[in-house]
Amino acid sequence: MIAITSPAIAGTPVLLAKPRTYVNRSGRVARHLAARPGFELPKLLVVVDDVYLPLGRLRLRPSGSAGGHNGMKSIVEQLGGATEFPRLRMG
Repeated sequence: MIAITSPAIAGTPVLLAKPRTYVNRSGRVARHLAARPGFELPKLLVVVDDVYLPLGRLRLRPSGSAGGHNGMKSIVEQLGGATEFPRLRMG
């Protein structure tokens, strides 16, 4: 269901998780991560593809709607409607 690694970035430990599900079921992984001890929603960074951004373009937002992305819709739904987490869209 999920591939997890625990590298460090600039000496700070991070947890990287990649869903092994269809994109429209990504929320199950987010719900699983949210159940971990010490989880803080504002520290969750969701990275998604965006066909409407030009190739190689990035857009980082601190919060917001799903913007029509089915994976993001699933994540918001599984987190009880919470949208207060950063997201990085990649074209």
